[in-house]
Amino acid sequence: MKCINKLKLIGTVSDYQLAFTSNKGAKKEKYYHITLNVPRLSDKSDTIPVTCSEKLLFDANLDIGRTICIDGKIYTHNFLSDGKSHLSVYAYAFDVSDISEETEINPRDRNIVELSGIICRDTHSRKTVKTYRSITDIMLSVERSYGRRDYIPCIAWGHNATLAGKRKVGDSIQLTGRFQSRTYHKKGFDNEFIAYEVSVIDLNVI
Repeated sequence: MKCINKLKLIGTVSDYQLAFTSNKGAKKEKYYHITLNVPRLSDKSDTIPVTCSEKLLFDANLDIGRTICIDGKIYTHNFLSDGKSHLSVYAYAFDVSDISEETEINPRDRNIVELSGIICRDTHSRKTVKTYRSITDIMLSVERSYGRRDYIPCIAWGHNATLAGKRKVGDSIQLTGRFQSRTYHKKGFDNEFIAYEVSVIDLNVI
């Protein structure tokens, strides 16, 4: 099975800063972390972290409040903090372009994700407290180049949640959705935490 990992985001820049410098032989390449606010169909928006090479920014304006389009993939990596392993989930840009103020944008085109991969952890199904709607958490393993893999958390709702809940570790699925940010609280902590995941719109078993 050929794995798919495609991401398109259109949003406004709320912050950007130099992240790190990569040394490739005699050449040095700077990478930036961009915080992109992407409106939802509701009155809310998602705050998405984007990693981007400076090479892509020659034709894009990173001024705060500027609207840009990101084409790329969802990448992940594990890091240690307080002796525990944590999963970092972010957008990695392969192309960045400016969007003029006059451009009409279909709201549904602002946040598009396409993924295919293998379920790598037991799915977890539950019901929402207020509406009793079905939800299923999925951890999707998506192959990257050079033998690497990205482990992308996804959340399915309703019919898609029921379908996902019947899948087992090792099953292959393909989905479309949107890359979202979600705030939550941990027991014993006063501050809010942010989770990044794919909210599934359509799911198919391969």
